[in-house]
Amino acid sequence: LTSDEYKRSNQVQDLKDLNIKFNKQFGKLEGIRAEAYVVEQDSKSLILLYKGISEKQMSFHKITMIWEGKKGYKVAGISFSGIPYKFRTKKVFK
Repeated sequence: LTSDEYKRSNQVQDLKDLNIKFNKQFGKLEGIRAEAYVVEQDSKSLILLYKGISEKQMSFHKITMIWEGKKGYKVAGISFSGIPYKFRTKKVFK
């Protein structure tokens, strides 16, 4: 599910630390919904945008995927924010 580069630069402890940081800022994640996606022209990346309902406030999530040929899309990055991510060319899921 993850790209080789992502695996090399992110260990289990990094993901645990990310989870701790999220819980401090937002509390328990109660639900998540796919909102939109971004495909940049001439790029092998796909950005998925999600909106989360958490104990303390709304959370916004971005997952960056990269195309690895026969292996398909693999996770290359994960981030979250208290404000929506802005993209001019995003396409909303229906």
